[in-house]
Amino acid sequence: METKSNHRPLIIAVAVLALVALACTCSSFSFNLGGGGASYPNAFDGGDGYDTTLLETIQIGETREATLDSLLEAHNWQFQGTAGQTVTIRVNAIGDTDPRAKLIDPSGNVIAEDDDGGGGYDSLIVATLPVDGTYTVRVDVFTTGRYTITIE
Repeated sequence: METKSNHRPLIIAVAVLALVALACTCSSFSFNLGGGGASYPNAFDGGDGYDTTLLETIQIGETREATLDSLLEAHNWQFQGTAGQTVTIRVNAIGDTDPRAKLIDPSGNVIAEDDDGGGGYDSLIVATLPVDGTYTVRVDVFTTGRYTITIE
């Protein structure tokens, strides 16, 4: 008596494993849920998982304005700092916007964060920088809209 062997389940299993292995080799990916802005997948996110839609340099002593149109987006503002330098970071709401700020060190670690410490919906961070390098202020919002950022 002859027996038929069905290798189809084995072939499907091998194909699925190959696809999973291929997917695991990707170093990063990102997607944008409705914001429509550019995406910066390798930007420091401080672990929040939001889509980085703005990556700008800001100088100490400068004030800039921006708009966040989605609760799933964040902006990264980068500046150069030196070890022992104390910085004051203000993220002020315009209108009903409710911004939150994180200070991220050159290694990608969140070293300070604030939501409403500046009064009202404004964020305020005062921190002494531990090392020389490029620091990131990451701004996201609980209520969308415009805000200003100042680093002193």
